[in-house]
Amino acid sequence: MSRYKGLLAATLLSALPLSGCFKSDFPLLTVFGSVTPVPEGVYTYVDTGKAPKSVVITHDWTVTKMISTKDDGSANIVNLLMDDLGEGFFLVMDPDNNYSLIHVNPKAILQFDESTYCDNLLSLARSVGKSIAEYGVVKVLGEKPHVCKFNDLGSIERAMAALASSRTDTSNGDTVFNLLVISRIYRRS
Repeated sequence: MSRYKGLLAATLLSALPLSGCFKSDFPLLTVFGSVTPVPEGVYTYVDTGKAPKSVVITHDWTVTKMISTKDDGSANIVNLLMDDLGEGFFLVMDPDNNYSLIHVNPKAILQFDESTYCDNLLSLARSVGKSIAEYGVVKVLGEKPHVCKFNDLGSIERAMAALASSRTDTSNGDTVFNLLVISRIYRRS
């Protein structure tokens, strides 16, 4: 497993708890189909308040455990299941059946702002003249930000792939994501 794939998975893990923009009523991933692409270790990132933070990643068979410290100093342990989407992208499911997307590239692990997924998928569907159901969404709830509900793994993989494929590679080797917003960048300590 490359160091960069490990960093990507760590990024996704640190996103938890997820906002629930892509959700399901029951788990779409199981321990039997989960992967553990993030090597065990300590990962650092800068929090939204500009304070440096860290998480510890461990594995229990195919479950990735993310351990962080709560504001009161106690430990927070979150069990995550992951699915390899290819091209350095991983789908992450938290215990509340919320889903997020991470990407690993040679420079860093990227965590994408999951609060934008459903609205960006709705915009993409409109722009190409498709129904949101063609991306596997069974129900759209709420107002901006909307929540997209899914009933099967293949559908949420298809939706995440549509968001991830809307990107442009620049001449200097960077990638610009058109439908995804980077919320955190993680590095292994």
